[in-house]
Amino acid sequence: MARRWAVAAAVVVGCAGLAAAESEATAPPKPEAAPLAARFADPVLFPVGRLGGALLGKRVTEIRAFSAVGGSLAPIAVQIDERTPDGQLVLTQGKGKGQIKDKDGDWVLAPNLGVVTAEDEVILRAVDAGPRVPSDAWPLGAAEVAEVKIADPATGREGFVYLAGYEIAAPPQPEADFVRYEVTHDRARDFDVEHVWSPRYHVAFSNPEAPFAYSDLQISPTDDGRGYGPDLLDEFRFLISINPFWINFTFRTENIAPERFGQIDGPIRVVRRIHLKVKFLGITIPEFLVKALTDIELDTDSFYYPEYFYFSGNLAVPGFIIERGDDAYGVFVTDFSDRMKGARWWNNLNPDGGAVVDGHMSEGERNLNKGFADYLAVSGPDGGWMNVLTFGEGFRKVHTELYYADNALDTPTDEEEDAPEFKRAYGATGYRLSDFTTIDPKKPMGFQTFIFALPPNLPTGGEAAYLRVLQSPLTATAGERRRPAPSAVGEAPGVGY
Repeated sequence: MARRWAVAAAVVVGCAGLAAAESEATAPPKPEAAPLAARFADPVLFPVGRLGGALLGKRVTEIRAFSAVGGSLAPIAVQIDERTPDGQLVLTQGKGKGQIKDKDGDWVLAPNLGVVTAEDEVILRAVDAGPRVPSDAWPLGAAEVAEVKIADPATGREGFVYLAGYEIAAPPQPEADFVRYEVTHDRARDFDVEHVWSPRYHVAFSNPEAPFAYSDLQISPTDDGRGYGPDLLDEFRFLISINPFWINFTFRTENIAPERFGQIDGPIRVVRRIHLKVKFLGITIPEFLVKALTDIELDTDSFYYPEYFYFSGNLAVPGFIIERGDDAYGVFVTDFSDRMKGARWWNNLNPDGGAVVDGHMSEGERNLNKGFADYLAVSGPDGGWMNVLTFGEGFRKVHTELYYADNALDTPTDEEEDAPEFKRAYGATGYRLSDFTTIDPKKPMGFQTFIFALPPNLPTGGEAAYLRVLQSPLTATAGERRRPAPSAVGEAPGVGY
């Protein structure tokens, strides 16, 4: 897969977990019966404006979704996230609740809060889509209904979801919550730990020395969130070394001090926003100075779906570093814990056997193909991890090579120990970037890094079901339905069909 800016793919699709148990009458389609069961890792995202005018002006809290199950329409999970015309997401919780940035960069209250507009984003789970229903099917009490067709371009299979807007009290939402945000306080370290839970994984930001980076990843072996395996991570870390004026500056993960700004905690997606502060030698660098040196975005969002999550940002390398970047380099690495021992590591450039994580660098591991891969994956008895990294066009010519270290039990050489990025690890995986003089600052300099939570002992080829999320995105087309004659609407309480 070419290195390219993948915002479009990320906005169109996401991921989904398994349906939660509900009563027989209201249960959403089960994965094995759903038309799009093979796309269990995808949600579908699209703007309300695609619905042809339906739902506009309704309250966000009065929108419901349905799909056909066993001869009747049943409620399914839906999430409406509010956006502004320029694409800003409106948080629903925390310090930044309801706030957006105006043209001067100041935080102000968002207009039309709680009211559906064309820019707002609909989020559904593809696996919840069902067969198409007759034209006279209509949820009881709904003022407007829109039909959404979700199509898999790889197979031609289609599923349908029906969105309904209400002018009076809407029926209850399904209780299923496929992703959840939580903050706990570590009294011993006087530190707030952020968590995101899904039926597949638990991720946490628990390291007070580097709170910017996620440091815990646990996998639910049964994919139901009723139990999680051991922590598979040691830490995520990065290092950027530059010598702009014959003086070395090393910028590390711990130099970023995030401040929680708020979140969206919906049934299908969590959005976590942080405000970044830069520190050197324990001193916080004034924001005006950071902005003067770089175009880095200090307010960043990360997105969490039931099967994966992703971070994005703008690398925004200053011009004086590009000009003097012959010796500059960056290393971005995920270090795994010893619970990853025995796991198998692979990517599309090293698919046959890959490597076995055991704490010793074998000859085969030293000779891995170090090219930029479509994905990096590791899976063992306690679960796994897969990363897909994309760069903007401005970084297309930067030299990028695999960083891999399975040396936790080896005796390092003096040369290895002298490297600033050296650390003993189990299957540490990431990339080393160098030759910054090739950066083109006139082109997009953003990045996205996707982390997929893999089930235990995923075989080679199993990664394809997750990669489809990005490589073969689902499509969604929609239109408003006309209300049928009163005699055609079901009379039973709840949902008419």
